[in-house]
Amino acid sequence: MESSVHVISAYRLADIFEAGKIATPINVIPRETEDMKMLIPLKQWICDTCAEVIESPEHGWLEWRQDENGKASDFNIVHHIEHSPRKLGGGDCYPFRGLSSHLDRYVGENGLPHLLCLLDEDIHINLVNEHDSYPDVKYIKQWMELVRRLQVQYYEEARQYFDRASEDGYFDGAWGIIFRPEKLKSIIEKYGTPPVSDP
Repeated sequence: MESSVHVISAYRLADIFEAGKIATPINVIPRETEDMKMLIPLKQWICDTCAEVIESPEHGWLEWRQDENGKASDFNIVHHIEHSPRKLGGGDCYPFRGLSSHLDRYVGENGLPHLLCLLDEDIHINLVNEHDSYPDVKYIKQWMELVRRLQVQYYEEARQYFDRASEDGYFDGAWGIIFRPEKLKSIIEKYGTPPVSDP
């Protein structure tokens, strides 16, 4: 059965979380198939371009736009070209062909320090060697979404079902606790299967 793929903008997610509006658009591409298995937290992601599973950090790539002032935005987690499902047709999953880096440097015990470098201009001057390049973040909420995807267990998969959970009233009065791993896992378990259609 083919995936039923649709995109939910962050503006709709902002309606879900009244206390914490997400002000910039992000893509959430649910993968809804009958034979779906849970992602391995912090080891697998959904590609923002093709909606297929990125099987490991080494198979992934982080790409972003950078404006004329050196500010980074529109972070995308995608397949590295060597592992892209589009490779056979001569394509890839890179939407911007802009600035990018290996995904594996942003996960694990060294991942958060690398992500924090995007927020601290001084670190660019004092600590970064000649082979590293860290832009400044343009929109903090986009950066926060990236951090959640790369550092919070179960977030990557649970975010696909936020829309369905919201329609069901799951988030009513729950702001502040929904990003706990156990809460995110329960969202996956409750909403991670396709809804049964009426006969």
